[in-house]
Order: sequence, then structure tokens, then C-alpha cells
Amino acid sequence: MTRERSNNTSSNFQPSIPSSDFLTFEKEYWEIARDIHLFRYLIPANLSIEKAVFLDAFSKRQRYNPRFTYANFDFDIEKVKEKLDTLRYSLSNIDNPLTVYYESLLGEDAEFIEMMSDRASERFPTWLSSLYGYPTKDELHTCLSILNQMTPDDLTNEDREIPVKVMKEDVQQELNRLNIPDWEVVIENSSARLSVNPVVKRITLKQDALFHTSERKRLMLHEIGVHVARYVNGERQPYLLFAKGFPEYLMTEEGLALCAEKRNGLLSQISMTKYCCRFMAAYFCQKHDFYECFQKIAPFLDASDCFDIVARIKRGLLDTSSPGGFTKDQVYLKGLWEVDKLDLSQMKDLFVGKIGVDDLRIVKNMRLSQDITYPAWIENIDVS
Repeated sequence: MTRERSNNTSSNFQPSIPSSDFLTFEKEYWEIARDIHLFRYLIPANLSIEKAVFLDAFSKRQRYNPRFTYANFDFDIEKVKEKLDTLRYSLSNIDNPLTVYYESLLGEDAEFIEMMSDRASERFPTWLSSLYGYPTKDELHTCLSILNQMTPDDLTNEDREIPVKVMKEDVQQELNRLNIPDWEVVIENSSARLSVNPVVKRITLKQDALFHTSERKRLMLHEIGVHVARYVNGERQPYLLFAKGFPEYLMTEEGLALCAEKRNGLLSQISMTKYCCRFMAAYFCQKHDFYECFQKIAPFLDASDCFDIVARIKRGLLDTSSPGGFTKDQVYLKGLWEVDKLDLSQMKDLFVGKIGVDDLRIVKNMRLSQDITYPAWIENIDVS
């Protein structure tokens, strides 16, 4: 990565300063968000146990739908609701172009707490599915077209030979090289091989995982070059929202990360197959149970990978025989298709922080810091 400044910005440029009321509001909101960390309550507590049961049943040609359990909220629900209401009131008295975004976040948080407190209700699966909606049939056909172009050789996994402790050292060295001193790299039991949590500035590596060489390069581009870089750039802005994430930033975030992989020749066929299968599971879950979703993608991946993908879609549900699911995983391909159509200048604009493509219209009219770190691949794009 290299650091560069916009050529049309003078050296004495100063970003606009938000009002003290707005700065106080932002600080209080993100302290609450950090403390309650709502999405962790979508992770099943008995995931590994149910995986073993499901795969054993599947090997015997027996139909089984996992029943997931979850941790209870470890915060006082009523106190948090009261805090959110107080913040909503204070926001109504603040004039700022970003208030509309925070109104959306506050509403989402309140609804999330209400619905997750009543996970066994009949309306819960419908609400869970509404968070990201479903892919369209045309988008499904695009995925199937990609999968049909694969050959058996494309789907061969590389041998993994880099131990997780070595990978941790590599990640730490990359953070040091980029002068990012306040992020923690940890090894612990995790569902993802490598994940980034900007709320607590932590990069987590899965315990006992092994990595191959191309995967190391890919993760550095994807996780550090996009997820961490956009957060760090966002921290340089006068508003916390640029670091923490605009309400609809995620699709752009993941699309930009996949675009980085693609443009550097690191978006492997096996990775693309997994993204397509995630997309398919997000589509089929609207009418099918866990077992049926598993069958839909079983021709393309091994049983263990298929379980992990469908579990990601059906997480949040107690009884996975119910239709619906947490369809967030469709954002990877949708984001890639969206970002890949942008020109170079638009891609560069996205590195101002954790914003979405649609947010560019508002951001371009704001006085922001031009001290932006860009990954090298952005500078080397051929736009002729």
C-alpha cells in the first residue's frame, strides 16, 4: 500500500468540523454499539455439535434439520432501549447531513433488540430475512452460469502449509508496515479463518488453521487492504461514521474486497464457487429448510463446506426447518458486480472510509480529510 494525497488539495486543507453536539452524539452511540455488539447473538452456541449430527445423518441418507441454541443478551435490555431513545431525541435537535444515517442505525438497533428478544415467535424468520432480502431469479441464473463454466480442475484446493502462528506474524508485520499500531491480532476458536472486527480493532485468526501462499496474499488484499484500510482512512475523517460504517456500506465493502482479489488474479475458482453457493443458499432459503438448501449446493462442494455455507444462511433461527434466514452472504457477489462497474476515480473515492456506492453523492459535497491510504492495485488499474 502507498499513501498519497489528492493533487488538487492544498497542504493547509482542513476538513469541516462537526458541531460539538454531533460529536458527543456519535461518541455515545458508538460506545453503545461497541458494548452490545448485537450480531454476535446470531452465532449458534452449538454449531459444531449440530454439524457433526447433520453430517452423520446425511451420510446415512437421513433427513435432519439442525436446531440451534444461542447466548442470551448479556446487557440490560431496558437500559439500552432507554439510551437509544435518548440518543434518538438528541439527534432530532441536531442539524447535520449525516443525521439521516444515524436515524436508520438507531431504528435498526431497536428493532434488532426487540426481535432477538422473541426469537421463538412466528414472525422472527420473516424479520430475519428482511434484513438483507433475497436475491432475484435473474441473479440466481447468473450464479448458475458461473458455476456451469467451472471444470473439476478449477475446484482443487491448494495444499495449506502456513501455520496460523506464522500467519499471525505476517498480519502483524503488515499492520506495522502501514503504521497501524492500535489493532490486535489474536488466535482463537472462530467460524471464519480470518475475520476483522473494526468495532474493537481486532483481527481474529481461527485456531489450528493452516493457510496456503496464495491465500495469504488474498487475505492481505481483502482483509487488510480493504477492511482495515477503509476503517483507518475513516478514522482520519471528522465523523466517526466513516470509520464505523454507513448503514448500507457492507455490500460495497465486500464488493471492493472481491474486486481487489479479482484484479490481482487471486479470486480463485474455488473461492468463486463458494461465493456462488452462498448466493444460492440465500436464494433458496426463502422457501426451503436447511436440509433442502444443503442439497441444492451439494453438487458443487464437499459436505463440510456445504454445511458451513447453509449454517451461515440459517443462523439466527432456532429451528432450521423454517423457511427464511440471515441472507447477508449475497452481498459478496452483488457488491462485486456493483463495484466492478465503477471507474478508477469512483473506486478511489470509496477509500475515504466505510461508505457505500450510493453514499458517494453525499460524501462528495463534504469537506473531508484527503489523507488517504490506497492499496497499490488501485494505482495500477489500466483505465485506458
